[in-house]
Amino acid sequence: MRHKEQEVYAIRERKQSHYDQMLILKVVKKVGAGHPRKEANRIYELGKSCLYNWMRKYGSMNYHQNVKRKSYTNLQKRTVVTAIEQGRMSIKEAQTAYSVKNEK
Repeated sequence: MRHKEQEVYAIRERKQSHYDQMLILKVVKKVGAGHPRKEANRIYELGKSCLYNWMRKYGSMNYHQNVKRKSYTNLQKRTVVTAIEQGRMSIKEAQTAYSVKNEK
């Protein structure tokens, strides 16, 4: 039985060496198209901050618009919390109704 050889994507002489520009753009394009970050980190042996910085620097405008964090006004926050405290909605229902990603 033959073992499948692992494909080498980025040859670096040392850990401190820079990645090839073509590889960076390839990875950024894949992640921007929806490829999971954890998978890209594992395949290309990247650190979390490395891929994050590449996406911030080289990511497409479409990617940047989708990643933008939503900020809520104090009125919106109070409305959601009041609805939950009064028992009109559960936390999950409030998340769906008010498009809130995180339970916190």
